[in-house]
Amino acid sequence: MQNYFQDKVVVITGSNQGIGKKLAFQLGSYGAKIVINGRNQEKLEAVLLELQHKDIAVLALGGDVSSAAFCERLIAETVSHFGRLDILINNAGMSAKASLEEGSLAVFKTVIEINLLGTAYVSKFAIPHLKKSQGSMLFISSLAGIHGLPYFTSYSTSKMALTALAESLRLELHGHNVHVGTAYVGFTETAKEKTVYNAKGELEFLQKRENIQATPLAVTVDKLIRQIKRRKKSSYHSTMGKMNYILNRVSPGFVEFFLKKSLHKFK
Repeated sequence: MQNYFQDKVVVITGSNQGIGKKLAFQLGSYGAKIVINGRNQEKLEAVLLELQHKDIAVLALGGDVSSAAFCERLIAETVSHFGRLDILINNAGMSAKASLEEGSLAVFKTVIEINLLGTAYVSKFAIPHLKKSQGSMLFISSLAGIHGLPYFTSYSTSKMALTALAESLRLELHGHNVHVGTAYVGFTETAKEKTVYNAKGELEFLQKRENIQATPLAVTVDKLIRQIKRRKKSSYHSTMGKMNYILNRVSPGFVEFFLKKSLHKFK
């Protein structure tokens, strides 16, 4: 790992907590130069100081990826500061727990703007530089990107759309030796302060998932890093994720039947 990532310039969106933060530290420990990003400036500055304390070359750029202007600046300042871009990890995202009928349309729009449009914006501005470096672009999706989940309608819509975005880009970048990968991350240990939108459009702390064993953050991050190194098209995290993928291909009716029987667990 050390030799592969040494001196590579990595942009990680949504990296002031959770998976993004852990990726920043792990890749930084392998010698990569890291660009971190987040909307919460206080958290971002705290992560910046932690990374600098470990002598990791880092640039922090606070801002919202749902703004195309910010995404253009994010990539431009990365290249201006470090001289190149080798890896883009599209990790920024927001979740909402609500049915389409009862949920806020404003929240639906926000989730799509962050999870889908934000990812497209950053990727668009990164492409010319990734062509030069023959680098990698990784989309962080989830189990909701394999099959739509009830009461997570906006989130599922945004994550399933990432699959189409990645597939299209993979074809468009054919011949340029740019790796485009999608990671379908399972239930992962998350920061205690992680929030989701409820049906009223209010932010609330993500509740602990009962009877579901979460994958340790370090395990998830290690698998993501290996996917980048091996330039794999897709990775499916956790046993549940792999089963979901296989069953959705060979017997989508069974997956829908199972989800109908489990509706109460999603409410």
